Amino acid sequence: MKKIVALVLSLVMVLGLATVAFADTTTTTLDGEDYAIYGITGTDALENYVDHDIVKTVTDKQVVSVGTVTTTTYTATTYAIEDPDRVWAEVDSSVATAKLVKGNTVVAFLARVTGDVPTTDVVVDEVVASVKVAAKATCGDYVNELGLPVYVVDDEAYFAGVGTGNWAVLNGKFVELGAAATPEVHALAVTAYNADDAEPAVVTCSVCKKSFNVLDANAVKTMAPAAYAYDADLG
Repeated sequence: MKKIVALVLSLVMVLGLATVAFADTTTTTLDGEDYAIYGITGTDALENYVDHDIVKTVTDKQVVSVGTVTTTTYTATTYAIEDPDRVWAEVDSSVATAKLVKGNTVVAFLARVTGDVPTTDVVVDEVVASVKVAAKATCGDYVNELGLPVYVVDDEAYFAGVGTGNWAVLNGKFVELGAAATPEVHALAVTAYNADDAEPAVVTCSVCKKSFNVLDANAVKTMAPAAYAYDADLG
């Protein structure tokens, strides 16, 4: 009996430390005479997706705090029609496969939902703009022949994906994370040595032609690391 009482008291204490903001859901019906779902390119509506009322569902984010740890879960805004039964999630344009239009105006970019409505607590920290095709890439660029954007999450970089189910949130819009992305690196070679000890003094990149002073480890710690290169193996 004492064990049961202790367990109940423990649960009460845990629940007392947790704060939960429950998510509210709002639905709105968009008139099928005004709205339609088109393919991502062109102005022709997708087959069977015209003249249907569209039900828009918005779910607020859910915030859970346990002690000092707070987790925020996002649920994608969805647009659904009946006959045929279809559901789309509102996404960023970079991963969209369709779009919701009203007249000549794009209202939202969409991606088909084939299972559960997307939810995530992953947030994109940064979008990298320097993505190029291989022929035009240089050091520091991400290379992708389709020009897909790169999303940075917790210092890890990913190309935009479609159909991966690896969801994240970018400025309130859902995106999918694809393959890991790694930028092109400098191809460094020693181009000058110190006269007194014959140690490497300058390295130059054979790709972008930029040169960098070579410092020892202690000097690097006290100066701007972006302006210098240190490689104990050079020479």
